[in-house]
Amino acid sequence: MLKKAMLLFLILCMLMNMVGCGGNPIIPPVDEEGNIQITDMFWDPDDKVIEITLNQFPSTWGDWTMYIDGEKLSMEGGTGNPVVAPNADLDEPPTGLYVGTLPWLSPLTEVDFPCCGTIQFDIPGEGLTNEYEFNLINFGCETASEEECSQTPIPEQESSENIIYIQNTNPEDNVLVVAGKDEGEALAVLGKKDAFGNPIKITGAVYTSEQGDAFIIDAGDDGLPTYIID
Repeated sequence: MLKKAMLLFLILCMLMNMVGCGGNPIIPPVDEEGNIQITDMFWDPDDKVIEITLNQFPSTWGDWTMYIDGEKLSMEGGTGNPVVAPNADLDEPPTGLYVGTLPWLSPLTEVDFPCCGTIQFDIPGEGLTNEYEFNLINFGCETASEEECSQTPIPEQESSENIIYIQNTNPEDNVLVVAGKDEGEALAVLGKKDAFGNPIKITGAVYTSEQGDAFIIDAGDDGLPTYIID
C-alpha cells in the first residue's frame, strides 16, 4: 500500500512539474549552450574595419537584425551606413563577421558606426545572441560616429628605474619580446598579438633572472610592458 502511495505521489509530481511538489513554482533553467555567442571584437588597423568573432556560425546567412546600444541598426549599407557580412564563405565556414561598407570590404572611416558600446544580433532560427560590450578606441578605431569613447587610462610608472625596456618585436611570430631593468637583459615572452596586430594584455607574469631575482611584470592597457614590481 505504501509503495502504491509513493508511486501515485511521484506521478502527481510529474504532472504538476510547473508548480512543484513543495508548492513553489519551478522555473526551467535557461539552456544557453546552443545559443550563438559573441566572443570578441577586433579593430583591423590595416583595412580599418571591425571583425566580430562568434562561438559558432549558423549554416545559413541572411535576415539578421543588429542592435547597437539596444537600437536597431541597418546591416545593409547605403551612404554612411555599415555593412555586416560573414568573414568567410559559408562552406569554409566563417568564424564571425566583418563590419565594413561598400564596395566590400571598404573602411569604416566615413561610416556612422561607434567604436564603443554594446552589440547584439537576432538570428533567424537561433534567437538573440548575448549583448556584447566593446571599446576599440585604444586599438585605433576610427569611424564617422559622434559617439564619444573614453580611452582606458594607462597606469603611471612607479619610477624610472622600474621601466621595462622593449628589446624587439617579432612580427612573423606575433610575439612581443622584452627586456628587464637593465637594457639587454632578456626576458621570456610577455605577450602576443592577435591576427590584426592588436596586443593581448597579460599582467602578473613572473620572471626569474639567471641571478635568481624574481620580478612581477605588469602591462598597460595597450598590452605593452610598463613596469616591474619588485
